[in-house]
Amino acid sequence: MLLSALLLSWPLQQASMPELAQFQRQAEETLLAGETLAPDYRLQLLGMPPAERIEALIFLRRIGLLTGKSWRVGDMLQSASDDEDDRP
Repeated sequence: MLLSALLLSWPLQQASMPELAQFQRQAEETLLAGETLAPDYRLQLLGMPPAERIEALIFLRRIGLLTGKSWRVGDMLQSASDDEDDRP
């Protein structure tokens, strides 16, 4: 019963996070091409809401692409901003 509830909610979660799904597809393509993350991947992630950003970081770590500079907790949890001045 719990498994069926999880399976039913899974498509709903993916539909609510299209930016995350697109980022994950790009990361998979990068991995399969044998490349590394783009230099601006941090800026891409900082444009996402914190929950999506953390999920993307976990995804990158699990597939082996997150090998560079570590993320500070403050960077992971800061609100998404469209202003370039707020980004490192």
